[in-house]
Amino acid sequence: MRRARLIHLDDPIRRYGVTLPEQNATLRNILSHSSAGTPGEEFHFDPDRFAQLTPVIESCVPQPYRKTVAVNVLERLAMIDSVPGRDLPNDDTPVDDRLFSTTLVERYRKVLERLAVPYRVDKKNRASRNDLAPSTLNAATGLISTVRDLARFDAALDSELLVKQETLSLAWSNTLNSQRAPLPMGLGWFVQSYKGEPIVWHFGVVQNAYSSLIVKLPARHLTFILLANSDGLSAPYQLDSGDLTRSLFATLFLRLYT
Repeated sequence: MRRARLIHLDDPIRRYGVTLPEQNATLRNILSHSSAGTPGEEFHFDPDRFAQLTPVIESCVPQPYRKTVAVNVLERLAMIDSVPGRDLPNDDTPVDDRLFSTTLVERYRKVLERLAVPYRVDKKNRASRNDLAPSTLNAATGLISTVRDLARFDAALDSELLVKQETLSLAWSNTLNSQRAPLPMGLGWFVQSYKGEPIVWHFGVVQNAYSSLIVKLPARHLTFILLANSDGLSAPYQLDSGDLTRSLFATLFLRLYT
């Protein structure tokens, strides 16, 4: 079995075939959303740049990114109601068995048949169905999942099944710029405090379709997971600014449990 290559957080992203205007931007900068402008200095939330980590993972584990997620995360954690993207082959398209087996693709299809219908909600709170074109999985977006499956993922994080505690500690610590000022993110996670207690969180949004929110209180071993088939969990609250307390849902949770 071929061993996975190691990557280093301070490697220039260009080493992995990724082109950005900022030639010296590193993996650490991408993970902390601080690659724009002078790398490492300012926070600019940019999922498109985060998606550029996809080929980085593929250079580390030489197979398609979605297969790595499917095998090393979804199957390993028995996340049986999760699917790596909505662009599976249809009945008239043969399955590439180098990616997924026919049996696995059939299971994914059955999960997608139960996918919640996405809705667009207008300014008068009127909802209308908003069907989306199929989309694939990358490092920033595309995973189909459930609260139960995400709870399995969360438990695996907390138990060090996926990554070591020192890795989590690094990911869940604010990145500092050259002036030692904290930025809103660690490595792939927003990090802030509420009443002096650390909070680790993230959100997802597909405009006029879906949204998600996950909030962790590491000191209490407590996690709050929300999924919605509209963008109402995320879009109204400008969470990309890095302030969780803008969210009505998160604030209620924090008030109850801190």
